[in-house]
Amino acid sequence: MKISIKGNRFFYQENNANEEIEYFLNGEPTLAYDKDFQLFKNNIPLITLKQNQVFQLSEKIKGCDFSKVADLLKEYNIDNLNYQQIQSSSEQEIGLIKSLFLTYQWTEYAFPVIDDDEIDLSSNLFNEFIIDVNNSLGNQLDMYFLPNEVDLQSNITEIELLVSINLLCKVEVSHKGHQYENYFIPLLKPGTSRAYMNRLDSTGKAFKFWNLCLKYRDIKLRKTFNHG
Repeated sequence: MKISIKGNRFFYQENNANEEIEYFLNGEPTLAYDKDFQLFKNNIPLITLKQNQVFQLSEKIKGCDFSKVADLLKEYNIDNLNYQQIQSSSEQEIGLIKSLFLTYQWTEYAFPVIDDDEIDLSSNLFNEFIIDVNNSLGNQLDMYFLPNEVDLQSNITEIELLVSINLLCKVEVSHKGHQYENYFIPLLKPGTSRAYMNRLDSTGKAFKFWNLCLKYRDIKLRKTFNHG
């Protein structure tokens, strides 16, 4: 099984910096929870964990402050160099790590051990929220996966632009022949203006597509909380 999260590691206003980065988990889930999983950054291994440790870490990362993520990984014996690199990473990059572990926990029970034909993530990775629950009063951060109705290929130019300015991230999940790919509105949602987006895309298509993503998100939000 591989779960991958891709996004731009920089805040888009920092000299319009754009550097795609990928974090992914790779391993085979079992009922015994005893197999090894590896956490990678751009194909560089960062740490090896048992499956039960991946689940534990997912629980701890949920709702934790972004500044504490590196310290949580250190509890599982990440080496000092990788610890320092994560500790000094931008909030956008830390958000990718959090999103990876939140997605792992969200999808874990959808991966059958006995009958692989039963796998179906259509209800997990499309038109759905993952809440970064912090067990305190106030707003909770969330990820929102775009619905199946969105034609990714037809809108790929607009999607790539939105990824470059941190408004979307990409998720890919593969498991024994099953492949899923989608995009999501990330935990951190930087504000951006129509004028700024039109400077990047004079056609206005990116801004129009972004508003479509927000429309789908708002509809799901209203239905989830029975507001209409």
